[in-house]
Amino acid sequence: MRFYTAMTHLSLPRSYLGKILLVSFLGVHVPLIGTVLYVVIGSGLSLDDSFGILLALLMATLLGTVATLAALHALLAPVTKASDALRAYLADGTIPVLPTRHGDRAGILLANVQEAVTRLDLALDATRRQRDEAVTTKREKFEMLAGLSHDLRTPLNHVIGFAELLSTEALGPLGRKEYVNYAEDIGTSGGDLLSVVTAILDLSGAEAGTACIEMEPLSLLDGIRRAINLAHHKAQRRGIALEIDSDISGDMMVTSDPRYLKQVLLHLLEIAIDAPDSTTRVFVAAAPRGGKVTIYIESDAAWADGDVPPEFQTAPGVLESFEKVKASTMRHTSPSALRLSLVASLARLIDGSLKVGTSINGGRQMAVALPDGGAPLQEVTRHATERL
Repeated sequence: MRFYTAMTHLSLPRSYLGKILLVSFLGVHVPLIGTVLYVVIGSGLSLDDSFGILLALLMATLLGTVATLAALHALLAPVTKASDALRAYLADGTIPVLPTRHGDRAGILLANVQEAVTRLDLALDATRRQRDEAVTTKREKFEMLAGLSHDLRTPLNHVIGFAELLSTEALGPLGRKEYVNYAEDIGTSGGDLLSVVTAILDLSGAEAGTACIEMEPLSLLDGIRRAINLAHHKAQRRGIALEIDSDISGDMMVTSDPRYLKQVLLHLLEIAIDAPDSTTRVFVAAAPRGGKVTIYIESDAAWADGDVPPEFQTAPGVLESFEKVKASTMRHTSPSALRLSLVASLARLIDGSLKVGTSINGGRQMAVALPDGGAPLQEVTRHATERL
């Protein structure tokens, strides 16, 4: 390899075949011409007498050289054919048809290249077929699960409605306070179960690829207020205040689908509100950076076991991408983990990404980055700067 490596540093010839022909020419003619000159000079012939001999010798060697180089070129055809076949297959997938009946090393090279390309193409076909089947099977499963929306939500809504009817004693007193408490517990558990089922069904619809996305510039402040209006009832029942950073102005824009923006923000708010630990405040901020607008949602409550992997809870102020986390790989799959998986899928549909972590105060911190809507953006706020 050392001689070949040295030859590759020469500007000419560029091709591998040219290098072989150059070496053959120099290896034959330099010794031959040197020998003839030595004989002519040693014989004592004059320059005029030796000129004819040298000219005849030169013509004969040139003709022999041309014939030799042509023969070498032809003998190197297996190497060039094998190289061209590999290049064509890598470029456009063309399957070569190489002669494989020869038993010398060149023939073995052709046969090995033909077999390698054939096996590789068959393996790639099998891989593509398995991938397509897996994608189709996955889509069909998610489509079937997404189609159960009515069958699952309707009974749960009935349970929640009747539990609320009993807990408020709308049709008359139940007689004992314990019955009222039981009805409230049934309603609360039913609501939590409905939230989990809704997250699973929404995730199934997103993974099934049936979503119709319509991206448009949207006011971020309007989107946040709309999500807070939907979540404020649950927050009020738990005594939690929902706050928006005052530096988020009406001209801060994002490019998104209004329906999916609402779902992403609503699910993140519910994750913050549903924390098992007591929390009194959920804070929403935003900051523009690098063509994206990042929305931050924080609560005072810490992550519960199974919500996120442990490494997400041990680096305060550092947000990690949730894309690499699957709820199925966690030790315990919690409603928050399912919702985070849903938000990550929904964010991908609208060209966004989700990050989660632990705030400096030890509470839950979530951030979703969405495309900038193109309007002039405010400077990074003080609150958002603390979270970058």
